[in-house]
Amino acid sequence: MDFLKELGIADRVIVGVIADHGDDLYEHGTTLGHGVTLFGGDQSNRIPAVFAGPGVPHRKIEKLVRSYDLAPTWMHWLGVNERPATWQGVDLSGDVPDLVGDEQVKQFPKFDQATFFDPDFDHNLVLREKYEDDLVDTKCFAVRRKQWKLISVPGVNGPIHRLFDLDADPQCRTNLVKLQPDVYVELLALLPENAR
Repeated sequence: MDFLKELGIADRVIVGVIADHGDDLYEHGTTLGHGVTLFGGDQSNRIPAVFAGPGVPHRKIEKLVRSYDLAPTWMHWLGVNERPATWQGVDLSGDVPDLVGDEQVKQFPKFDQATFFDPDFDHNLVLREKYEDDLVDTKCFAVRRKQWKLISVPGVNGPIHRLFDLDADPQCRTNLVKLQPDVYVELLALLPENAR
């Protein structure tokens, strides 16, 4: 990236490092394989993917994603809004990898542009005032009642909702909005109007 800066093109180039698959190296339940097994662990199927450049957020995605999610993500970073209708992947720029249909998470400006080290505040990282409204517009809301938790994520086309039963699903993996409509409607009414 430093070399691209020296060339004066770092603001229009995205650099990526990605593999097509991992390898089995005699882990438990495997022998020596080259991206061919689903047994013995994720080492054969978990692949590295590292990207840097303009529009690329500084973050790590811990959740399970698919390699065909990369193309829509790259298109977003490049500012290209059109995509083939046959693409199945989702843009990973937001924080909800299980998006469905036309759901798109509202984006917050690049963190390094929106913050600075304030010498008047003991050199702590501080949000620039002009980005305060943008940050608030991208904040999630949640409401809890007994074992139920409803999360509202700001979306481009309106709020994106996820309902979870924390007794049965403490890691919040299964969205129950369609399976528990009464609970969903009850909790939805408790959210601020802009989160409904």
